[in-house]
Amino acid sequence: MCVVFAITGFIQTALSYPMPSSSTSINHMHPLLLTYFDPTRLVIRCKICDEVEKFRGLGYACFGCFNYFVHIKCAVYSDPDHISFKPVLIRDAQVPGLLRLPMPNENTSVVSFILMNSTDVTNVGGASASIDDHQMIDGGKLFDKIIHEHPLILHDRPSDVVGRVCNACVQLISSSDPFYSCSCPCKDFFLHRYCAHLPGTLKFTQMGLTGTLTLVSKAHTPFNMFLCMRCQRRCNGFAYVEDNIGETPGCYVDVVCAYTLTSIMHDAHAKSHILRLEDIFGYSTACNCCCKKSQKLFGYECNNCRDFFLHAECALLPDTVTHKFDKHPLKLITTGALIDDHLLLVASEDDEGENIIMFCEICEKDIDERCWYYGCKECDQCFHIGCIPTLDHLSKIKFGFTVRVSCHDCPVAAVRALSVDGYPCGHCRKIIRESDEIAFECSECYFRIHQGCAEELLVYVQKSN
Repeated sequence: MCVVFAITGFIQTALSYPMPSSSTSINHMHPLLLTYFDPTRLVIRCKICDEVEKFRGLGYACFGCFNYFVHIKCAVYSDPDHISFKPVLIRDAQVPGLLRLPMPNENTSVVSFILMNSTDVTNVGGASASIDDHQMIDGGKLFDKIIHEHPLILHDRPSDVVGRVCNACVQLISSSDPFYSCSCPCKDFFLHRYCAHLPGTLKFTQMGLTGTLTLVSKAHTPFNMFLCMRCQRRCNGFAYVEDNIGETPGCYVDVVCAYTLTSIMHDAHAKSHILRLEDIFGYSTACNCCCKKSQKLFGYECNNCRDFFLHAECALLPDTVTHKFDKHPLKLITTGALIDDHLLLVASEDDEGENIIMFCEICEKDIDERCWYYGCKECDQCFHIGCIPTLDHLSKIKFGFTVRVSCHDCPVAAVRALSVDGYPCGHCRKIIRESDEIAFECSECYFRIHQGCAEELLVYVQKSN
């Protein structure tokens, strides 16, 4: 049975159609879904007629490829006999690599999940790599393309040790995940098994431009730290470097952003609706999760509703997380309708509960119930997403790496500035504040230093990390 819905005066039937294959120039491997294009902000090229113009209303888009669009008339008339142009119910259309979110918990590796569940990986901006090209290893053999100066050991049995963080994707490694560790003195170097098999290069198309993504294990920046051009967050994991993209060569993209899929489904929205990745730079639409408008490059928009939008990193928030302030897993709350079930309802004695105030257990500031947050039903507690360390704007930095600075004899380790807030910097003597975000500390000598001062006096970054 078809689903019929109206969009801006059009009646659209929720069908998908295979790409006409009457000639090799228009053959496409994936089904095309009828979709609505906003003519005020989307200028694209039809892959059949090769014309560049604004799509006025409806057209066909591939939900497996980032930048594949065709006009309706081109899709129909390119196959006059309609031999290959056949309707398929949307529930039967196999959208490649379709990921249903949210992820179960913060221990679920996004990269591993995508590579394990997709035979055709299409990332943000159209880069793709076949899983068959990832020469999987067995029997503890070392993979010869891992970028590390020492041999690595494969651990494929469950472990009771928790808290390991992958040096590639900077995500937690669960106790059941196979992983690699360094066989030499690098005590804190770990890789998910799948992260050890990332392709060295990816080809992609982004906003009409084509280029190559090249994998590097370390950015050519102080502390190997870079700003991801996709999510605008700092990261010190592995990166893909975008070469020859417009006038901004050498831009870094973190591993998770490089594998963000072009189409997803999310339990927070209608379960049969597909969210498609879009260029969102300059969008005025606020994210349904964080309620913020941003200058980020990519986000997910519902193909049906057009009023449901998520930043890419918001879409990847896990269903549950853990925090030391609560002994239970914290549940992702995506709607204010669940307040009574999950949140602490705080009301003053004077108003007798008429005004409901929700506050975060960490920062003790109010929570906007229009935005998503995490809550515990058993303990009646709630938390801002940005207050949880594994999810905040510094969550893509693996802390603990050490560096040498000329003003101190011992190595100093990278820490969150919050942990040394109020202490004087050992170099400039100014007070380190939480707002500095990152600082360095020698726990043996109680020596602390600003990130900027450490960069100024940097001798080298310890290779053992």
